Amino acid sequence: MNHTPECQDALRKIAAEIEADPYDPLLRFRMGMISEEAGDNESARDCYAEGIRLDPMYALGYTLLGWALAKLKRYAEAKDALETGLSLKVKTTTYVYLGAIHECLRETAEAIKAYECAIEADPDFSEPYLLLARLVRENDEPKAAALLERAIHLDADYGEAYSELGAVCLGLGEYERAEQLLRRAVDLGAELLWSHLYLGNALWILEKLDEAEAEFKKAIPFDLSSFALSQLGKFYLAIGRHREAEQCLVESLETDPSNLSASEELEDAKRRIAEESEPD
Repeated sequence: MNHTPECQDALRKIAAEIEADPYDPLLRFRMGMISEEAGDNESARDCYAEGIRLDPMYALGYTLLGWALAKLKRYAEAKDALETGLSLKVKTTTYVYLGAIHECLRETAEAIKAYECAIEADPDFSEPYLLLARLVRENDEPKAAALLERAIHLDADYGEAYSELGAVCLGLGEYERAEQLLRRAVDLGAELLWSHLYLGNALWILEKLDEAEAEFKKAIPFDLSSFALSQLGKFYLAIGRHREAEQCLVESLETDPSNLSASEELEDAKRRIAEESEPD
């Protein structure tokens, strides 16, 4: 929790207001939002629940309660709260939260439906287009691309959408377009691990090897799992820089020994180094 002096002062002030007017539900919601901002989701949940008790017809209260419950991983209760809120008032962000909860529960079809409802409720809100695209991308890349194009049309600085669309274009074989999109994502500071990795792959395919190497290296500081390091090793292996590949893959496996792909590539690198060392 992050109870900064400013947060503590805000909580004291709102507590004094509640003491003066204990039947004002909006004060409870305000206290809940301050608590949630401080990372105290249990207190936030209690405040939202009390606000709803005082005003059970306030739809936003159920949205706030549902998201606080989701942060506590109480997903069934969170869904109930959000669905109650939607029964009182259709709200795009409530559908987005509901979709996210369905994703946590691996209920993909239900999550897709929630994001589609969010788009229907507000066709000019960019976020659900991205979230829906991520879910349909595996089975329908053209549909994902269309959704992401729409998100970018609505928000020209939506970095995550540029990154995702760049990845989709890689899958569709549109490598120059992928490069353009991923450079834009990097410029916007979005999804920097994946944007640099995807851009590195696009440049590799386009045979811009020096630029590809640079992008793989830029991804490494954003990766706690060392996946980026293993990707750099894979790149070195493919272009014949076997000793550099070995070094990267060894370092990667020190962090993540379970990376089977990196283990196989390391054995391949060692074999090739041995072959290079053999006398003619």
